Amino acid sequence: MANPMYREVLPRVLASGPQDSLQMMQPHWLTPEGTPAPDQLSASFDPSADHS
Repeated sequence: MANPMYREVLPRVLASGPQDSLQMMQPHWLTPEGTPAPDQLSASFDPSADHS
């Protein structure tokens, strides 16, 4: 694209439809205040844990 402004704006505009339809996710390893919960975070990376 010739105009540098469009290099940034055009992809955002094209992605805004699909992006708007995604649900907001709340990671289980964050507390309601938004701070990490270390025990839940480390359990997320435990290969022997059942993640079903």
